[in-house]
Amino acid sequence: VAVDVFAGALKGLALCEVASTEESDVVAFIPPSWARVEVTSDAFFAGGTLAYAIDRILRHRRLRGV
Repeated sequence: VAVDVFAGALKGLALCEVASTEESDVVAFIPPSWARVEVTSDAFFAGGTLAYAIDRILRHRRLRGV
């Protein structure tokens, strides 16, 4: 399990990444209580998208609970 905690415009965002060679390990993973939203399939959180995110977009997403 790897946890990334962000600062600056992304302050308050923490991403938890789970990886395993066995799919059953990932499926059986129980997320921590602070993990509120599953974002695996959300392209916004993939690659370098977060590096280019602007405050307006982030505020909008937070208001939607994403």
